[in-house]
Amino acid sequence: MIRNLPTKLALAVVMAGLGTGAAAVLPSGAAQAQATPPVAGPQTPGRVVVRGAGVVKRAPDMATIVMGVEERAETADAALDAANEVGAAILERLTAEGIAARDVQTSGLSLSPERRMTTRDDTQPPEVVGFIATNLVTVTVRDLERLGPLLDTVVRGDGANRFQQLSFDLADPAPAEEDARMAAVTEARAKAETLAQAAGVSLGRIVEITEESAGRPMYARQEMRMADSGGVPVAPGEIEVRVDVGITFEIGSTE
Repeated sequence: MIRNLPTKLALAVVMAGLGTGAAAVLPSGAAQAQATPPVAGPQTPGRVVVRGAGVVKRAPDMATIVMGVEERAETADAALDAANEVGAAILERLTAEGIAARDVQTSGLSLSPERRMTTRDDTQPPEVVGFIATNLVTVTVRDLERLGPLLDTVVRGDGANRFQQLSFDLADPAPAEEDARMAAVTEARAKAETLAQAAGVSLGRIVEITEESAGRPMYARQEMRMADSGGVPVAPGEIEVRVDVGITFEIGSTE
């Protein structure tokens, strides 16, 4: 009997017994270690990853434009004085037209020499022939019906000679973004259902949703030209509001 022998000695006796054809009983711990099969980890369900885009169009209800004046003169102070005079007149006009102070911001002030080649000798540097002064303001107009007449007035009555960067927007974009978001999720789910049906599987639960972008590209048509009478014709067009989402679904059972 090997019951009371130390484990190493018992194993040696067992091995010796096997050599002579004798039956042997291993210690219970050793038997369990050899008999226990490896345990497989949990199976991770397959996944379907799709993207959806939602685009809605809305008529804008506000506009932003940069306007101002550019003046040239032989001296720096003369150019600056001329630009300051027109700039002050534009600011007074905006106030008189009911544009709130929060919607007017000075966005450009510059004074620079104007250089010109006065001889055909390329080795000579250009000469300073005068100075250019610029005074620009960024204006937000929240009533588009007033935009055209306002532009006409500051040009004809106040001396503005610079318009640039006209853009249209929504004062409150949240409702349009919400509609675009719903459309994006609907499109993504439809794609996932089509893929699952084609593959012969069912669509499982959603495990992840990401919003990849939310923006308002300005696709409004911008038309500005001076008219003989009335205000400057302006066509605001429409704004596209776009939201992109990514959704990850688990793959369910095979159909």
